Amino acid sequence: MIASGGQLKTDITIAACAILPPYNGDMPDPTKRFTNRVEYYVRARPKYPAALLGFFQSELRLSRADTVADIGSGTGFLTELFVGNGNPTYAVD
Repeated sequence: MIASGGQLKTDITIAACAILPPYNGDMPDPTKRFTNRVEYYVRARPKYPAALLGFFQSELRLSRADTVADIGSGTGFLTELFVGNGNPTYAVD
């Protein structure tokens, strides 16, 4: 967004995207691409520190009764933190 004369203007760029054909078995199954490396990822990918939950509680007034939406949940590590706190949590990636 660009501010101009006190007004916000949105600069939108539309990009063409290719539509991929359905998987037909001629190439490796993309859902299996990292299967043999998951163990390394799980060991190396750091989780969020428990202190982050304390921050949410003290600064954002998060309570166990609050429902959380974890948008862009990816690994689910942050979701795990909220669920462990007892928060009803919706995770969307």
